[in-house]
Amino acid sequence: HYLANGWSVLPLWGVTDGVCGCGPDCTSPGKHPALQEWTTYFGRLPQQEEIESWFSTGNKNIGIVTGEISDNLLVIDCDDPKTYQALCYVYPDLTEALTAKTGNGYHIYCYTEQKVATISWWLNGKKHHIKAEHSQVVAPPSNHYSGRTYQFLEPDAAPYPVDLHRLKAALHTLKADTRKPVADEGGHERGRAAQVFRDGARTGERDEMTFYLANS
Repeated sequence: HYLANGWSVLPLWGVTDGVCGCGPDCTSPGKHPALQEWTTYFGRLPQQEEIESWFSTGNKNIGIVTGEISDNLLVIDCDDPKTYQALCYVYPDLTEALTAKTGNGYHIYCYTEQKVATISWWLNGKKHHIKAEHSQVVAPPSNHYSGRTYQFLEPDAAPYPVDLHRLKAALHTLKADTRKPVADEGGHERGRAAQVFRDGARTGERDEMTFYLANS
């Protein structure tokens, strides 16, 4: 199905009982290509025979290569529901896009008229991505290490023709940071306030953290 859409696909290591097929020490279970050389598919679509060989044995997840090779596919990767909801609030048309529920958040499938670089952005104390050139995303019906399954909200929906200027404006409205967080004088990264709200203060640090939040 993905190949028929003109999308370059990859086999990814699957997850069984919470352990990634690439090994027990994997830091991103179920998200790594199960090929020694997978950048080949930045430049060409796989053949049907290759796909059958990849998925004929073992427990594999499915990856889709983003960018020009996949008809300029661009995927907005929101790593938590709150960020997805906020982005759709300021850019409502994104709710019309083919969207997948992931283990933690959502993937919004779009396409562009030009090549776009892959970038990361930070919001709500989380790292998110815009996946385009030289990148890939985990696609349904892959398994997340949490036990959840990647699935499309509306399988008949189509990728959305995203307006890059409008997307940039939306991220600006949300005060998303597209620069890599830098440490402040105390050695803490931006997003520390969100982390304090999420995790709470440690014993003995309530006064210090309250003062910090009041000044943030």
